[in-house]
Amino acid sequence: MPNDVTQMNFWPANGLTSLVFVSLHLPGWFMLHLFTPALALDILVLSFVWGMVFRYSGSLWSCIISHSANDFISFVLFHGR
Repeated sequence: MPNDVTQMNFWPANGLTSLVFVSLHLPGWFMLHLFTPALALDILVLSFVWGMVFRYSGSLWSCIISHSANDFISFVLFHGR
């Protein structure tokens, strides 16, 4: 039986993955009353960039480390007062 796997080009796949990434953050933003369209757009762009980092580095670790660094810097800047 032939393997009929449907594949998507990188750019639409990265866009779709970025939308999923933003949607996974929505419940937390709504619960904490932090949601703004500007924040969602910022995270969408950042997620798209992380997709490109993954593509060109070939390693998920580069995305994991940069995401962790982003979370740490955000925490220090906005919550560490």
